[in-house]
Amino acid sequence: MSFLPRYLIVALFGAVLLGGVQVPNFVHQYAQRVDAHFQQVQQDLAGFRAVAVQYFHGDLAALVAAHDTSPDPRFRAEGVPLHRMMDSERQLAAQHAGLSGPVYEQTVFVALHGDRALLRETWAGYKAAFLLDRDALVMGIALAFGVCFVVEFLLLLLRTLFTGMTRKRALRP
Repeated sequence: MSFLPRYLIVALFGAVLLGGVQVPNFVHQYAQRVDAHFQQVQQDLAGFRAVAVQYFHGDLAALVAAHDTSPDPRFRAEGVPLHRMMDSERQLAAQHAGLSGPVYEQTVFVALHGDRALLRETWAGYKAAFLLDRDALVMGIALAFGVCFVVEFLLLLLRTLFTGMTRKRALRP
């Protein structure tokens, strides 16, 4: 292989390494955002939980059912945002639980199950930082080697296919 493709692979390795060390930082910022939203929705539901304790033996679902079945349209309308807050709390609790393991598990969780709206929000407010701790270095090196391995494999595959096609043409009379 000539020097130019080799340098391009080295440049690709460096670029992916620099990007890869950002992954744990992004996941951390995403987890902070999830936690902040989770705490906020819990705070917003606290008053409703107090009412549920006082009138429905602590059953928030019974309070929601009372809103849903009320003959008063204003009271029924109040149930709609309450439903949304409870759904949001459930979703954020699942996100919060998924982000409780080691960084590689958190990364896989965010990639596969991250909330799209929160991911966009995190990306919009993302602050890049080069925190070169063990997790960032391992993630960066693993991604760099993985991407370069895939590129090398694809180049080898293309070279093999191209060589095979040129040999067949050369052997034809």
